[in-house]
Amino acid sequence: MKSEANTKASLDNQRNDGHTNHRASFEQATHAQWTTLAVAGLRSESADNEALQALRHTTLDGIPVEVLYDASHMDFTRPRGSTLESAIDNRVAVQAADSKTANAAILDALAGGAKSIELHIQDENNLSACLNNVQLDIASIALRTGHRFSACAGAFTDYAVSSGVALDSLHCLLASDPIGEMLSGNVCEQTLPSQLTSLAQHAKSIASTLPHSYSVLVDTAVHHNAGASVVEELHAALATALVYLEAMLDNGMPIHEARTQVVFQLALDSDVLLGVAKLRALQYLWQSLLRTIDSSYEQKSAAQVVVETSQRQLSQLQPWNNHLRNLAACTAAMLGSADTLLVHPHDILLANVADADKKLSKRMARNIAIILERECGLGKVHDPMSGSYAMENLTEQLISNTWQSLTQTDTSEGWLNELASGRWQTRVTQTHQQRIKLLQEEKSICVGVNRYVHSDEAAAVSIQQQIASPPALQAVRDSAEFEHSAINKAEKNANTGDKP
Repeated sequence: MKSEANTKASLDNQRNDGHTNHRASFEQATHAQWTTLAVAGLRSESADNEALQALRHTTLDGIPVEVLYDASHMDFTRPRGSTLESAIDNRVAVQAADSKTANAAILDALAGGAKSIELHIQDENNLSACLNNVQLDIASIALRTGHRFSACAGAFTDYAVSSGVALDSLHCLLASDPIGEMLSGNVCEQTLPSQLTSLAQHAKSIASTLPHSYSVLVDTAVHHNAGASVVEELHAALATALVYLEAMLDNGMPIHEARTQVVFQLALDSDVLLGVAKLRALQYLWQSLLRTIDSSYEQKSAAQVVVETSQRQLSQLQPWNNHLRNLAACTAAMLGSADTLLVHPHDILLANVADADKKLSKRMARNIAIILERECGLGKVHDPMSGSYAMENLTEQLISNTWQSLTQTDTSEGWLNELASGRWQTRVTQTHQQRIKLLQEEKSICVGVNRYVHSDEAAAVSIQQQIASPPALQAVRDSAEFEHSAINKAEKNANTGDKP
């Protein structure tokens, strides 16, 4: 009887999801007790609520980020994380302006520990030279080909066959993203409806010839780097994905094939908490969108997500701070269970960089993912922040605010009209202006931008901004306004002979 009682107690101590409920073994601290301990750690003479309220802040989307959370802020309504190891794909971006240089960069990146390459190429005739000696059945290739995706995909397939590589062994992304290209200012002779038809035909071709590859890219980095908030990025991701799904369905692709062709590419900055919440919210929103389109859909696999480090957060005057920002972004990508990680070198904005320094920065960018995965073990557990009161609450609020934002667009046609009219571009610009205002008023602190700014005149470099008109989104950087001030001050001191 004693054995049966112990067995029953053990079974009663199991969660419905199969995890042991250790909470029952410990006395639960109250919110008031946590508050008292937190204030004691701050060594503040203010009242408890005042001390904690001083640390509370609100995101650009109006979401409050509290100092302390408890169970009253959330409930567990979404799937919990598993204990499956998740190896991340360490990707390096290569420009193919010169095929010989591009090939050398690709081989160097793969030899240095990269697992895949994002190759930016516009001319399919240069593709074979760029990929010379690359083992395509081992190294994954993501082709960013602008409006030449069909021609480049054909050239890539032909090269793989001529190299003796079985097409069913390729795990590649032959990206088509007409909306992203339009917003980047890349002009196409075809109308957007014609481009969407080409996208659908391209997706059908890839699905039939390359069963383990992807053909449709939803790139929200263009929105992020233009100043969009987290909710605006998620809004753009879902609205664009819906347009692409509808194009594929209208051209005869079944939903179960169409959804497997889509890859999301997001940019993360140094805000680890919001970065993880953004990735988690995207997964839930994507599954909800698929269930809306197909009522019989059951979640079988998560969305494929590529994370690149933010270029909006980079500084020209203090490039080494960029390395720390990249590290924070990569940490968020790992904790958010991204599939692929692309780290831009910390000195990518600098034109005149010695070859030795450039080689060092590229190696450091490659090694961040390797160190976080192999030495820190951040990929050992899928969705490790699941169950955190703060993380669950922020994720739920991002989901709710994104759905609310999407109601303003209503349909995929409404989204395209919003882009064509420039209303979306204006909204993103206003968001960035709000971000800069918070930095100027020091309501938001960024080291090296509005606090602990480098004053060395030699560090002042010329800044060129590309002016784009709608429908293109103009790339911005948070530190640009402050760099202009530093440069003007340096020039004034140089003219008057004053020391900074």
